[in-house]
Amino acid sequence: MKKLYPAIVAVLIIIIAAGAYKFIIKGSVIESTDSRITIELESGERHFILGEMRGLLSKIQQLIAALATDDMDTFIQVAKVLKDESRGEIQQSLIGQMPIGFKKMSYKIHSDFTQLYDDALAKQDTAYSLQQVSELMQNCVACHATYSLQVAAE
Repeated sequence: MKKLYPAIVAVLIIIIAAGAYKFIIKGSVIESTDSRITIELESGERHFILGEMRGLLSKIQQLIAALATDDMDTFIQVAKVLKDESRGEIQQSLIGQMPIGFKKMSYKIHSDFTQLYDDALAKQDTAYSLQQVSELMQNCVACHATYSLQVAAE
């Protein structure tokens, strides 16, 4: 019986490692018809993420409009909303379905919103803020070029 325990422990470790790999690293991805990584989600989850992205894009447009008119007060107000919303709602079911690269990009973009707000308050410099928005948008473009969202087949 003592010889059986190491085998049971080894099997359990393999099962846990496989689950961790799927949950933390790989996520719920499938073969893609284009060069992007396709993340498979339930319909409601996909709509949630796309709604979040549309909201962020709308606020980024507001940031650019504020910078175009040298309106740092409005810029700071919108940047604060982005900062506050970046700590907002996360559907827990989504975390395990996202590949690690998507999680990293998402974290980077959301942490950039905090930096954008903090720097706008401290510097009050429209050119600097515009450069930050440009860099933030590069991350958005990279994410959309790398990943697509698809409703899971039933």
